[in-house]
This record gives sequence, C-alpha cells and structure tokens, in this order.
Amino acid sequence: MDDVEKKCRAFQNFLKSQVHYVEEAKYFEGINKNYDPGEKYILDWITSQASVFREQWDASKCKLCTSGGDCGDKLKKFCEGYKEL
Repeated sequence: MDDVEKKCRAFQNFLKSQVHYVEEAKYFEGINKNYDPGEKYILDWITSQASVFREQWDASKCKLCTSGGDCGDKLKKFCEGYKEL
C-alpha cells in the first residue's frame, strides 16, 4: 500500500468512526430524553464536540489501524488487535 492509499484509508476510517460515534451519542441522548433529538443534535455535536473527537482520534492507535473503521469509535490508545495500515 503506497502513501496515498494509506492516507485515503486512514481518512475513510476516521469518517466511518466519527459517524458511528455521533450516531451512538445521539441514540443515548434520545434514550435519556425519551425522544429522537434529530438532526439538530448532530449539528450541535459537530459544533461542540467534533474537534474533541479529532484530538482523541489523533491520539489513538485507531488512526493507523486496518480495523480503525470498524472499532475506531472506541478511540483506544492501546489495542491488542492493532494491525498497522
């Protein structure tokens, strides 16, 4: 895998993990409020939390792992299943 492919795969993993993370956060928010918080929740999350997610992603092993798109939303700093891209 060349450098460009590696960067593309890493970015795909990031996007997939971030989407899963925010969808899960929205789901739990809905449980707490007993209604679907809707798209507004996602837009508010992007404004207030996306940069925090990115910092945690950059500090995690997930960003350079072949499985990063599958379990990257866990933002692990240490992972037994880590396999470098």
